[in-house]
Amino acid sequence: MPRSEARIATTLGQRYMTLLCRHFRHKVPAEVTGDTARADFPWGARADMRAMADRLDIICTAPALPELARTQEVIAIHLARFAFRDRPEIVWQTLDET
Repeated sequence: MPRSEARIATTLGQRYMTLLCRHFRHKVPAEVTGDTARADFPWGARADMRAMADRLDIICTAPALPELARTQEVIAIHLARFAFRDRPEIVWQTLDET
């Protein structure tokens, strides 16, 4: 399964992760547990998030590349909306399939 990761430099990672999951929860299963979160999308993709003091890490997993790209786009659009003051840079890196 294709996977990608974004490490987003921000001191507001917990806040953004929580906002993303609260928003996603209206349409898909999403939950926050402490400093981690997970959202499952209907096209078979998953986003695992972890908030740290200086960044937010997001790992996306999907059944194929089009679904991975769609997941990345959905997350990036929503994060840009919630973090419009910070304008965090989101750069996705492909991870080796294991």
